[in-house]
Formats: sequence, C-alpha cells, structure tokens
Amino acid sequence: DEKAAASPAEKDDYPLVLAMMEQDRPYVVEPITADPRFATRFAREEKIQSCAAVALKTAERKVGVLFVNYRDQHRFTQDELTNVEMFANLAAVFLHNAQLFDDLNRKLREQSALADLSHELLGTTDLQATMDHAVATAAKALETEFANIVLLDDRDRLIFSAGYGWEKELVVEKHELQKGDGSQAGYTIQQGHAIAVDDYRSVDFQVPPLVAEHAIQSGLSVPLSLN
Repeated sequence: DEKAAASPAEKDDYPLVLAMMEQDRPYVVEPITADPRFATRFAREEKIQSCAAVALKTAERKVGVLFVNYRDQHRFTQDELTNVEMFANLAAVFLHNAQLFDDLNRKLREQSALADLSHELLGTTDLQATMDHAVATAAKALETEFANIVLLDDRDRLIFSAGYGWEKELVVEKHELQKGDGSQAGYTIQQGHAIAVDDYRSVDFQVPPLVAEHAIQSGLSVPLSLN
C-alpha cells in the first residue's frame, strides 16, 4: 500500500507545526524540498510542491498555523502573502473566541454540577453514597471516563474507596494502592498539591497496573483537605 509505506526520512506533522508557530512572518518554501522539515507524510501523500505557512496569532498568543499548499510549483507574490496573513489573523480571532466560548461553557457546566452535587448531598447521610455521588459528578463535569476517591482506612492503608467507570470490585474488595511514590494517590498526598499527568510513560511515581489495563494516558489527582 503506497500510503502505508512511509519513507525513513519522513517526519510527523507536529514538529513542523511547532516550528511554523515560532515564525513571525509568512514562511514560504518553493519547492518544499528546499526545507527538510516539510518532508512529511501529508506532503508526500498529497503531492505538495509549494507551501506558505503563517502562524495564527491573537493579541495574547499564537494558536495554530495556516498552511497554503499547492500541488505544482507556485511562486507566491507579495499580495498573495499579504492576503494569506490577513486570513490567518481573522482565523486566529475566530479560533480564540471559540476557545473562550468553550472555556466559559465548561466552567458553567462545572458550577452547575457542583450546585447539583450540593443539593443531592443535603439529603445524603451515608458516606459511601456521598462519595459515589461526588466521583460521578466530577467525571461528568470534567468529561472523563474514570474518576475515583482514595482514602486512608483505619489501618492506615490507601484504599480505593469510590469510583466512576471502574469495576465495582475495586471498591467492594477494598483495592489497596501503594503509599509515597508507589502510586499517583500516594505521591499526591506526599507532595501535598494537585498532580497533573500528561503522559503516564514519564512520571516520578510508579504507575499502578490499573492504568495500563484501562489504556489511560493522562490524569489529574488532587489531595482531599478539610482545611
């Protein structure tokens, strides 16, 4: 299959996008073979010959890159580059506004979820029901598949005490997690602050088998405090 056979010299698109985001003016390659960074699978599969890349930027930050590609040799004029830059700036504004709208909706969902949780817990006196409500609300508000509460029991063990998305057996059988850097829960308690993980392949603590078993790649843990 021609599309499946990538050249050893081919690169992923992501590093190219990052490099083009650092440019302060339109970056032109005519032909793209003039710059090895453009030797990507997309360029090969789409038979791109010429390209102009413009960083999408708002007043606050750069949010992406606009690529204008041609399948034949194309000489970009100054007028064309000016128009491309204008479209890039407009696109950046629209993208930024859309992101702000999404952030606002997310915060509203979280506030609504907290209000609903508070209302539900007013009528709950059972500890397990309280924790179950809390993790379910957190999972839905944060749009995640898994959420759980880990507590120290009367024997000073870290116990999987409530969960959303996990097997019920983990709670029923009081699944134990390691303290300190033996688990994310233990490490979070040890550090005393929230721990955000972008990639579980590179962390300062041992990753419990449960993470790999459920194909989880990133996560967030926050210590519970009564202060």
